[in-house]
Parts: sequence; C-alpha cells; structure tokens
Amino acid sequence: MAEVHLDVQVREKKGTGGARSVRRDGYIPAVIYAHGEEALLIMIDKKQFSRAVRGYTSENVLIDMKIEKQKKPKKAIIKEIQVHPVSDEIIHIDFSEVFMDEKIHTRVPVVERGEAKGVKEQGGVLEHIVRDIEIECLPAGIPEKIEVDISDLEVGKSIHVSDVVFSEGIKVLTDLALVVFSVAIPKGAEEAVPAEGEEAAAEPEVIGKKAKEEAEEEQTEEKGRKEGTEKKK
Repeated sequence: MAEVHLDVQVREKKGTGGARSVRRDGYIPAVIYAHGEEALLIMIDKKQFSRAVRGYTSENVLIDMKIEKQKKPKKAIIKEIQVHPVSDEIIHIDFSEVFMDEKIHTRVPVVERGEAKGVKEQGGVLEHIVRDIEIECLPAGIPEKIEVDISDLEVGKSIHVSDVVFSEGIKVLTDLALVVFSVAIPKGAEEAVPAEGEEAAAEPEVIGKKAKEEAEEEQTEEKGRKEGTEKKK
C-alpha cells in the first residue's frame, strides 16, 4: 500500500463557522476517528494534501500523520472526502485511524493489463463492470491497485471476481460471481442471418403460390366456357 506523510495541526475552531474560517486560511478541516477514543479535530494544509495524495484513490493510500504537539504519529486511511458541489473544492475530510497489526476493510481499484483478443482480433467491445473490489487485510498488505490480465479474453467471454489472483493474506469480500471484464459484440453488428435451408424453402413457397393462382384462373375460364355453351343451346 502506498504511504504518504502529512503534517497536521490540532483544530481549535469548531462548528460550521470554525470550519469556514479554517478554509479561508488555506486549510482543510478534518476529523480523525478511532475506535474507543474521542474524535480528534485537525486541519491540513490544502496544498500539501493535494501534493501528497495526487495519483491515488481515497481508499488505497495510508496516511502517516505527524500531529502538532503530539509525540506519537498516527496512521490513518481516508474514509470520506466532502467536495463543494460547484467549485469541486475539498471542504472536509474524515480519516479513520488504523493499527498495523489489525485487519481493515477497504476497496481497491481494478485495472486491465494487455489488450483483449476479442477486441484486437474479433472486433468486440471491452466492458469494465466491477471498478473496485472490497477486501480485508492488514494495512501494509493493501495493494494500490489490482491488475487483471485480459489478453486472452474473447468475444462473449467474461472474467469474474473469482478469476482474479490476490496476494496472500487478502480476503475478498466482494461477491465472487460478479463479472469484472467481458467482451461484447458491438450493437448492430449482429445481422439476421437466414438459417440453413431457409432460402431454399422460400422459393417453393413462391412457386406454390403461383401455381395456385394459375389453377384458379383456369377454373374461371372453364366456368366461362361452360356458361357460353349452355347459352348457345
């Protein structure tokens, strides 16, 4: 698991007004939660946080926090990031303290490796369905990402969670039956192809219809001739 370092300060200003004041000063208000302990209010330099976590997802990076006025640093993972709906600015972060000898639940992103045979050679379309997988393991064993080799994946075939290889010590919590990747036939590519014998059967049907029409015409002519003969008599 990737690990980054942050210098944080204990936050004295509380409530909505306090959080707003912290943001004006260039910091992000945050909270560290730990089981059995009171939540710790902190604030993080906005620029430092952006540089530290750039390139990582919120749940696959371990934060090593050096807290102002505290001798012992804390290890934590990000549980939630609140973002302003208009400006996309981070307005609050929830951290959860972790201990290196205790297993935790987290989600890890899934990425493909290689190019699927069904796409490269068969003209199919790759579908990435499960984007992350929930796992349980020790903090040090959390992978940054889960790579899945899709090179042999053909059209109409799928890779399930059960097919993914994980490192030792990782327990998978996501449903093993879920499809992670599949290769589908492009929409519109499947044209209705006549089954064998259908074209051959079509022609006798037309011929039979024509013969029926000719027979009806002959019956009409024959009826006309008979009526004409009767009139002459």
